[in-house]
Amino acid sequence: IVLALDDPVKRVQMAAAVCQYAMRTPNARDRDILQSTLKQGADSWVAAQCLAIDGDTSQAVIQRLLSQHFLRDAPSDHEQSMMLLSNISSKTTLVRSLLAEELNSANWRTRVQACTSIKILELLFMQDLCNKLIYMMWNDWSCAVCHAAALALSKMDAAREMHNTSEGLDSGPTAWRVEALIFIGQLNIMTPKLLPTFLRCFNDDFVAVRKQACLTAASLMMDDQLVLDQLINLMQNDPLWEVKVEAIDALGKIGWMNPALQELLMWAVHHEEEPSVRIAACKALNTLDAKGPELQHFLQDRYALEPNADVQRRVELLCTKHIITQKVLLMEERGKQQEQKLLC
Repeated sequence: IVLALDDPVKRVQMAAAVCQYAMRTPNARDRDILQSTLKQGADSWVAAQCLAIDGDTSQAVIQRLLSQHFLRDAPSDHEQSMMLLSNISSKTTLVRSLLAEELNSANWRTRVQACTSIKILELLFMQDLCNKLIYMMWNDWSCAVCHAAALALSKMDAAREMHNTSEGLDSGPTAWRVEALIFIGQLNIMTPKLLPTFLRCFNDDFVAVRKQACLTAASLMMDDQLVLDQLINLMQNDPLWEVKVEAIDALGKIGWMNPALQELLMWAVHHEEEPSVRIAACKALNTLDAKGPELQHFLQDRYALEPNADVQRRVELLCTKHIITQKVLLMEERGKQQEQKLLC
């Protein structure tokens, strides 16, 4: 193999050098061959991998790994390139700098992939990169890029930087406020500075903002009493049934339950005019695992009196669930009694 390193055929030299790296016995001649191949040649991707595995963190190696990563017709190489770039990024900031350049690409798909790569690599917080991602999150013409930038920020400990974006919830057009709520949910952050502005969104004049506030509260699993009070208020008093449904769904997803909320959900199943609201209340009662003999009697009555077939099916499912639960509890109780008799 060592003799093949000086073979007149370049491909033979390359194959010999790769063998040396595979056997973990590389020498200076091997590196020269791979570095030469890296600059030009069909085997540059193989050369970059070998050099990266050997600990080479040069710009030429990183650029070749990135160029392979951004090739859309080579998806099988993405995982390998990300693994190598992840190792290199812990030793040099060059990966971050070169990825930041890709954020300026004219191709929106490249910008999305750059954001996704930053998220996967979980790069340490860097002010310049954070500022760029925040700008893209709010201003890029592509929604896909905006969302990808928001997700990348969520991995960069950028919550403190998001304070500056809270104005998006307080001013600007409706679409801007909705986008701000979406991004807050994607970033999975809620700070003391953001909370008061966020709470005002539940009382916004525009339906889209109120609905998105409910969705964001559910996404963040916000069991803060101030947020729960806003959701309960919308569930009871919003003039539009669509908002009531989102508020009820959010309460169910958050997973918070007490006797007062159970009563309100039962009231909604009984009295709300819109079937979709009654269905949402049934779903929430099921998700929140509501219990009690009063609920069982209520459900049996509603099943007999419910005029809407879809709502009736939901009530029937709840009735069946409670009957099965009662039977299981009864069987467990009888089992305990039998054990006690045997012990006596």
